[in-house]
Amino acid sequence: MLVGWPSPLTVTLPVPPISTRIPLGRAYMLASGAMREAERVGLPARSITPIGGLRRYAPAIRDVSLLAVAPTSDHPELLTRFARLPAVAAILSRSLSHVTIANERGAITLHVAVPEEAGSALVWHTGSLAHTTQLQARAQRMGFAFESGRLLDRHGQPMITETEERFYEHLGWSPTGREQEAEWPPHPTELEYAR
Repeated sequence: MLVGWPSPLTVTLPVPPISTRIPLGRAYMLASGAMREAERVGLPARSITPIGGLRRYAPAIRDVSLLAVAPTSDHPELLTRFARLPAVAAILSRSLSHVTIANERGAITLHVAVPEEAGSALVWHTGSLAHTTQLQARAQRMGFAFESGRLLDRHGQPMITETEERFYEHLGWSPTGREQEAEWPPHPTELEYAR
């Protein structure tokens, strides 16, 4: 058992089986409910953001995942308190960097990152496998490493990537100044970057 973790929870609510894919709308409801509950109980996070297929607005989501950004010193408390939210029926897995819980609607994974590495963590946890693999290869060609949500320099030290834009700039891309509204809701602004 990890130090600082609650003892295993007794399952008091029925936990639905984890299917391979769930519809975007159901995944959004599951994530937004957990985010509201986390805010209500005052989890020590600067932000909690949907990641993975949910953030990409994929029509079917493999897993509902969130990224909480907070100083390293707050990570144990953040993960422990997320695992103790009132609607949690069970803890499915946990480590120093994530916890996966289940409630009556499904499973949710909360990953943590420090503010200085939030951009690389967003890219790591949201990008498709093909995209992150290409980014890892590009980083390696530049003498860097991109692994487990962190961009590391030639000496293995974390690089400051507080935003996704900063992450891509470290890998040689620059903003072109071209912007457009995305075609899908909620219509975020897309920024064009080029090498």
